[in-house]
Amino acid sequence: MSLAKLCAVLLLVGSTAAVVGDDNAKLAAAEPVVSAWAALMDAGRYEDCWSSLSETRRTKLPKDQWLLYMSFVRKPMGALKVRKQIGAKYVASLKNLPDQEGAIFTFDSSFEGRASVQETFGVIHDKDGQWRVGHYLTN
Repeated sequence: MSLAKLCAVLLLVGSTAAVVGDDNAKLAAAEPVVSAWAALMDAGRYEDCWSSLSETRRTKLPKDQWLLYMSFVRKPMGALKVRKQIGAKYVASLKNLPDQEGAIFTFDSSFEGRASVQETFGVIHDKDGQWRVGHYLTN
């Protein structure tokens, strides 16, 4: 391999490592937001959850609809037993918000009223620079 090719490969590997490191730093910044928000939800503080959602989500989902969703989706599951993170992925450009970045955190969870739940938390990097939860899904 020529010296020029070796340098090109090393440059590519180095730039890839920098991007992965940057993605990991962004995930590390977003993760505490998920933990804090999930703690509010687990405590049944659904209004506080709505208030701390991303601006985009709050404008598209009125509080009364959010509370109704939580009463049908989260509340029946009961108290959290275990929540174990199984995935985290940085997203440079969100599908419906291409000018914003986000992250997706996935957990295997167990609740008093439902033994096996996969929870997905979508986090948006809002335009004010703060990471905020934008989506919560279960299956």
